[in-house]
Amino acid sequence: MSTTMVAGIPMAECPGCGHNMLSNFEVLQTLCDDCMWVMRPIGPPPPDPQDRQELKPCEFEGCDKNACPGGLPFCAMHGGGRKCDFKGCTKIARAGGPPFCKAHGGGRRCQAADCSKSAASGGSPFCAAHGGGRRCEHNGCNRSARAGGPSLCATHGGGRRCEHDGCNKSARAGGLGGANFCAAHGGGRRCASNGCRKSAASGGLPYCIAHGGGRRCASEKCQKSATSGRKFCATHDLSGSSSESESD
Repeated sequence: MSTTMVAGIPMAECPGCGHNMLSNFEVLQTLCDDCMWVMRPIGPPPPDPQDRQELKPCEFEGCDKNACPGGLPFCAMHGGGRKCDFKGCTKIARAGGPPFCKAHGGGRRCQAADCSKSAASGGSPFCAAHGGGRRCEHNGCNRSARAGGPSLCATHGGGRRCEHDGCNKSARAGGLGGANFCAAHGGGRRCASNGCRKSAASGGLPYCIAHGGGRRCASEKCQKSATSGRKFCATHDLSGSSSESESD
């Protein structure tokens, strides 16, 4: 892989398509948008571990972790490290960005245009949706690999699986069985309506579709569920789309 200098900035040439990418010394890899090659940046060698500042132990009684640099002499779990600068937040500020926690914009951010999500772990400069993080190793698949299992996406068997006998679906966090079962076997958020054991619909209130959960139709006075990927229910989808087009 060759490099060139543009305005004093080292550029790495992708071996797949020749596209020039910024060689960012602060990340471990750069992903070419054109052909999805993963390139290592050209930069100075990593610092010698012996030159790093010696870590001090957490002073919380009985804790054997190292104290976070900066802030109080405790590990992150016991209140150490720099705190998020967002008013009222007590979480730890993420390194590699503004002094905020991940929820308030701290840490490394995705470098894709108009994206403000956190960059995926592992040194990638992109979020999972834009190619960052581990990818599924199934032939021809480029989805994000799920944590807690082989390097595969949920569709191809990655992540935690449902523990119900004979079921191989993805386990959902929360629910009646904790994080050990799929939605059909009690995993995931459940409807908050008294006596209802159905799964709560994604988005909106914590209820199933029958009890008002999920996205609702945007048509005035209509309480039906919105069609998947649309703003209106099946009845108002055509008329709603038409009225919006006319108003534009």
